[in-house]
Amino acid sequence: MEQHIGIQDLPIELLLSIFRLSFDITSLRQDRHRLSLVCHSWRDIVQESAYLWTEISAHDGIQYLEKSLAQSKDLPIDIYYLSSADFELPTRLSEFVDKGESSQRASGVAEANPPQLPDISAFPKLRRLEIDGIPCKISPRGLELHNFLSLNLMDVVNVSAEQLLDVLRNSPYLEGLELGRSPVACPAHTSTTPIHLPHLTTLHLIFMPIPTSNFFLSTIHAPNCSELSISSIFPKLPDDVVRDFLFTSSTNHFAPILRTLLARGRHKDIDITNERAGQMEFHLQFHDQDCDDPTHAIIRFQFTLNSVRQIEETVNWLGDHFQRDVPKISVRLFTDGFEDVQLMDILDFHMTITHLGLWVPSDLEATIPNPILAHMSQHTASGWPLPNLEVFVYEAPEDSESQDEAMLDMLRRRYLSSPEGPDNEQIRPRPIERQLRRIP
Repeated sequence: MEQHIGIQDLPIELLLSIFRLSFDITSLRQDRHRLSLVCHSWRDIVQESAYLWTEISAHDGIQYLEKSLAQSKDLPIDIYYLSSADFELPTRLSEFVDKGESSQRASGVAEANPPQLPDISAFPKLRRLEIDGIPCKISPRGLELHNFLSLNLMDVVNVSAEQLLDVLRNSPYLEGLELGRSPVACPAHTSTTPIHLPHLTTLHLIFMPIPTSNFFLSTIHAPNCSELSISSIFPKLPDDVVRDFLFTSSTNHFAPILRTLLARGRHKDIDITNERAGQMEFHLQFHDQDCDDPTHAIIRFQFTLNSVRQIEETVNWLGDHFQRDVPKISVRLFTDGFEDVQLMDILDFHMTITHLGLWVPSDLEATIPNPILAHMSQHTASGWPLPNLEVFVYEAPEDSESQDEAMLDMLRRRYLSSPEGPDNEQIRPRPIERQLRRIP
């Protein structure tokens, strides 16, 4: 007789993992209460398992916070501040925290007047600190802690490079570092002794000033880095901005890392978006997930550049990090309101475009026909544009009849049989998977 296994028959370790995955940091109190109401057995599991109390939200108030600290026993904990109002918790909170590997996180809404975090130095065993989404200040003693395993500082308006360098020097086992949207100035003396972080695998520098990003890339030596993300807005500088201002001779120790990361990743994506005042958003992301999620990226660059030439030089710079015996990299190109035929040919010359995602504006907002569609429909003496194209995705709003006709004409010219005989068939590009999407 066939036996049916219910959820009550699962091993307790698996059940605890399922319960933990159902928690939301914005409603931890309600989530635990909801599970406790299912049955007596689940209520006992929730109340007796310290593992289910290691995530603590300051938003739930000091009494429930104290209860959570007691229930978590000796396990490492995460404390979340969800808004600046949570920072007003009594400073005596530190009296209840004496965990071997406690961590503290802050995330939430932006504030006009950045609040100051509670004195983090009151948590001497803090190992993981994440501040993301709340512009705030750290007290002068706030970063005097050592031996961090993970440090994420976003929108911290008063942190200095000297403070960060001191933390890095005293955190030899640091595994993850993310700095972003903070006005960190380079030290007056930039000839800083290199900081070796052999355990650092994740490095994110998000919209930091370009000299600051260059400084940290020059100072940090992380030979085992397996995830690199850099975002920068370049002013109107000479064309080779990445090589001359971000990755300079002082960052040569990152060259082997770049070469390794650029060779990895199942998906290699380039996104280009036209911006106002001649600026273009250039995103390059190598990842193993079929999604545009930077948390899964092996390597991610997001640059705001000012000319086609700057993008070409950036692509040239990327190509310099491949070994000579490696063929041109295959990439997926996604464009938004993009009409520059020259840049598309440049990218296909230095790389191999196998996927093209083309978003065209409405007929009232765009050149008709779209220059890229017109270019792709013309066979030249050197062959078809994008000869290795495998997947074509076309997206357009409803009021784009002229663009639609140009797209269909391009497909007919490139891929339909010609009555002129078999000799002409030999020059047809490879068949593609055609996708048409209509934006409501």
